[in-house]
Amino acid sequence: MNTFAEAATQVSATRVQAADIAQALKVLGDEAAWPLPDVPPLRRAELVDRFVRNLRTLAVRSATVLQRELLTAVHAEPDREWEGPLKGAVSLIELRNRLKHAFTVVGLDWDRLTKIQSCACGLARWVQDCGGGSVSIQMQDQKARCRIRWGGQSADVALVEQSPMVSALRAVVRDFRIARIGAQLEFDFAVSA
Repeated sequence: MNTFAEAATQVSATRVQAADIAQALKVLGDEAAWPLPDVPPLRRAELVDRFVRNLRTLAVRSATVLQRELLTAVHAEPDREWEGPLKGAVSLIELRNRLKHAFTVVGLDWDRLTKIQSCACGLARWVQDCGGGSVSIQMQDQKARCRIRWGGQSADVALVEQSPMVSALRAVVRDFRIARIGAQLEFDFAVSA
């Protein structure tokens, strides 16, 4: 498997008709022919995501399984540890993409993945609007841990816990906590299948 198109065709052939595979690859254009060793892992994950979204005949559950298989086949594992600032729209887009990648790899179903991703990005947007902060994602075995940090020194933890963003995230993840670490508040949660 030298190119993304070859990998996608080989992995998808048992689940999807050849015409549907060809159509999804056509949407990717020249990117489908890029040699895999030349494509960074996060970019490979984006190609997998776009390819699977364009397979219109697959049910959601089958698409999720296929996406996980393709991520493995093209060696698009997420970074074991990643940290970035929460500044501007680009950082929120990168966070959304990295969360989707990590959650897919750990085996979340599409519905749960999108709920957690949406809630986490909403909280990150709120932190950004309140002066900014940082975010980190760590992959641990079959678990993804996300930490969103906010430098809101005067924030009362009890008040923050009552905010709609925190309530929404707490409703969709089991392992959620808020802690004051030095001058920062840290929102920490772990997700597994």
